[in-house]
Amino acid sequence: MYNDNRRDNNRSFGDNYQRQMYDVKCSDCGKATQVPFRPKEGLPVYCKDCYFKHKNSEGGSKSYAKKESTDEEY
Repeated sequence: MYNDNRRDNNRSFGDNYQRQMYDVKCSDCGKATQVPFRPKEGLPVYCKDCYFKHKNSEGGSKSYAKKESTDEEY
C-alpha cells in the first residue's frame, strides 16, 4: 500500500537545519569570511564581494557547450 507520509521517509532539514560554515581568509583581499564548504588546500577561496568580481570578469557562469558536429557523421 502507498505511504503518503513523505516527511518521515525523506530527509527533511526543516527549520532546525544549520549549515556548517568554515572560517577562511579571502584569497584576493585577505578579508576574514565564512564559506559553506570545506576549503581545499591550493584552491582560492573568495569573500562574497571578490567572488562576484571574479565571476563577472569571467563573463558569468561557465558554459560547457557540446562539440560542434561535423559533416562526417557516422
